[in-house]
Amino acid sequence: MADRSFRGLALVLLLLRLFCGVPPCLLLHGNGRAVFRGSVGRLSGPAWAKLREEPCQVLDFRGQEQMWSLRLRDGRTVLAEGSKEQGFFVDHCVLPEALLFGNRATPKEVRVTETVLAGKALEARVDISRNREVFQELPFLVADRSDLARSRLAAFEDLQAHSEGERLQSAFEELTTGGLEGKCMEEAARLADSETSVEKIARVLARWQCNSQRMSVPPASGLYRLHSFLQHSCAPNCAVGVLFSTGEVLVRAIRDICKGELLTRNYEREAFLELPASERQQHLLQTRGFTCLCERCARESGEQKLEYGGKLTADSDKSAQLSSGCGTCRVQSIYGTGIGERESKRDYAQ
Repeated sequence: MADRSFRGLALVLLLLRLFCGVPPCLLLHGNGRAVFRGSVGRLSGPAWAKLREEPCQVLDFRGQEQMWSLRLRDGRTVLAEGSKEQGFFVDHCVLPEALLFGNRATPKEVRVTETVLAGKALEARVDISRNREVFQELPFLVADRSDLARSRLAAFEDLQAHSEGERLQSAFEELTTGGLEGKCMEEAARLADSETSVEKIARVLARWQCNSQRMSVPPASGLYRLHSFLQHSCAPNCAVGVLFSTGEVLVRAIRDICKGELLTRNYEREAFLELPASERQQHLLQTRGFTCLCERCARESGEQKLEYGGKLTADSDKSAQLSSGCGTCRVQSIYGTGIGERESKRDYAQ
């Protein structure tokens, strides 16, 4: 039922975009930038002194003029350079096509399942052989991880750490990083002027913080529906890469996966796996708010392995606090080095 509602909302968003004359999503490349068609941003730089901070939507990149075609709020179309100093910066982009068509639905090899400790997860429905590509999908939401967009998120994170509901707020605070820019505080305060709005902001931010995947191009974070269900493991069975030309995430099996096994990946850089179990555990708890229960950690620490479907532990309390406050979001943060495709060669980050 929830999945049908999700797709219903995506269909409405897609129809609205088509009605407004925005073509289907596509990652556009030009002037050293890569931006999804339909992205929302603001004009910037001296060339737009009178229209500075004016909202705009990316329509296309015109190769002949080497300029970006942008639609303003009043319907006018203007051309701008690609640099943030002389053109525009991107705030966010919603890609409903990814939920309707781009993800090729849920692949027959996997299914979404519920676990006690990790929330939703991906489970293998069949045996999956090593080096097999399990699935690929487009992001359904992309946001710039720097500049004003990042500052707004940081401002929201700081505000809700000082509001009511301290159990949720303190748990969320420990999972976030980043400084604040003063120019964003006033806007954040207006949006967070009531306990209700703070709770809504906290839920949205928690979902983003927990489930975003960094992309190599553009320098942004994206949310992927299926990819966000991959669990962390210090002995992962999958590797993840990002397709340079389209922004699609690619998930490949790096060893044989048995039917019924959860699909896992390493949330950190590859060097993280060389650390001793105690350091890995401490790092994950401090930066991501959960204790790794993978088989490798249990073996190296000499403890009995606790399955993802088992009972909550004391070390999982921080994760439980955030999960109980966020409803459906899973307590994990997915970051990685975006690996792109150049000259038809696909590389993966483990």
